[in-house]
Amino acid sequence: MTYALETTHTQLETTFDAIKTFGFWQPRAQIAPGDSAPIIRRSSSPLLAPCELSLLRYGLVPPGFTSAREADQYGLHQVRAKRVGWQREVGKLFAAGNRCLVPITTVAETRAVAGLWGRWTR
Repeated sequence: MTYALETTHTQLETTFDAIKTFGFWQPRAQIAPGDSAPIIRRSSSPLLAPCELSLLRYGLVPPGFTSAREADQYGLHQVRAKRVGWQREVGKLFAAGNRCLVPITTVAETRAVAGLWGRWTR
């Protein structure tokens, strides 16, 4: 599933009142699984700002895979809670407070949808 984000990171900083934590990002008409895209998440340093704009990889590597590249071969970019393993992994991310907003652009405005972020370790 792809989405569009045709707005600059400075516009995202203003719209969502977030501090940018990455260098350069180019707006794109299509962001596909495996691409890097900005998200808004709770700041690791809440004294500086409540939210940060971070650049993360789109997609989730399921349990049992040894690399993100291996997961990409199967097109596993959407979480489907049919498998018990997925339910546990998603539940852990949600319980840990790893919630985020994923900015998207529609016809005339920038909106955000709910998402989860995680740190993949081998």
